[in-house]
Amino acid sequence: MADAKISALTGATTPLAGTEVVPVVQSSSTKKVSIADLTAGRAISAADVTVSNLTASRAVATDASKKLVSVANTGTGDNVLATSPTLVTPSIGAATGTSLHVTTTLRSGDDLFAKAEMQSNGIAGGQTLFRGTPDGSGFYHAKIVGSRDASTFTYGSQLDIFTEGKNTANGTDTSTSKVTIDSLANVKVNLGNLVIGTSGKGIDFSATTEGSGTMTSELLADYEEGTWTPSLVPGTSGSISLSTANGRYTKIGNMVTVVAVVISNGVTSPVGELRLSGLPFTVGGTGGGSFAPFAYSLAATAITSLVGNPSATNTYAVISKYALGGVSNLAGDVQNGTGMLISFSYLV
Repeated sequence: MADAKISALTGATTPLAGTEVVPVVQSSSTKKVSIADLTAGRAISAADVTVSNLTASRAVATDASKKLVSVANTGTGDNVLATSPTLVTPSIGAATGTSLHVTTTLRSGDDLFAKAEMQSNGIAGGQTLFRGTPDGSGFYHAKIVGSRDASTFTYGSQLDIFTEGKNTANGTDTSTSKVTIDSLANVKVNLGNLVIGTSGKGIDFSATTEGSGTMTSELLADYEEGTWTPSLVPGTSGSISLSTANGRYTKIGNMVTVVAVVISNGVTSPVGELRLSGLPFTVGGTGGGSFAPFAYSLAATAITSLVGNPSATNTYAVISKYALGGVSNLAGDVQNGTGMLISFSYLV
């Protein structure tokens, strides 16, 4: 073709397909290169880039063809986007220290909409490290605050966790700390209870020094207290009715302590051992220690004392009379008006 000035050439159809070629000088030789390869593998530097088909004030992402497109914050598919973090210019000085404040809105799927706010501040008595708004209402429902020891001026000496606070959107904070971790690693539950959520779990004391015996467990996994209804039952035959039958118990770990007050108001030919029945937990296979109940208005005479012992694998204890060096059955000595005050512990 004849030589022509560039200004005389016919304008190309745009947008370019990328397959068009232009001449370049490389190593002192004139060569051709496609438009698509002009910037392949090279970074592009520009003062401003304008892309068509974008919508103002919307987030930008790449589509399946790696083209920039405008997308909404739908929180679905590949378009899980957030508003741009806001960085506050750090203020540096002896009085204010250095601060960084980042605020962003997050969304995961269709269920969670949260505003997360993190900041690290300088010298102050207590600074919010994180706070979140799970429903997007502008009210902060959770936050973590780091504090310093006012006397020693030590940083990071305490963390406080706030939940379900009543912080208003304009910054007024009326929430209270729910949990505190102090500088000695002590954990304080300021409101509510420490709830063990899994049966068999509890407080582990394995860091303590064991005694000289054979240790079988250092886990405190149970505590319970309540009431129970005691009864007096002849071991062989007959019956005993009660006008008063009150009982309370406390269980700590595998040890149960019971207290009972019983008063009879009628008997029908009771024979055999006397059983205190209705214990709140089954006695363990090794039984329990002996106990000495206080009793009055028994028919028995010339007895030295009363003795009792929890019966292994049962829910009763046997109360017997001791006299002349021997133990014998007590059921036949219970009469109308007999009363007993009883307290003992046993293993489950």
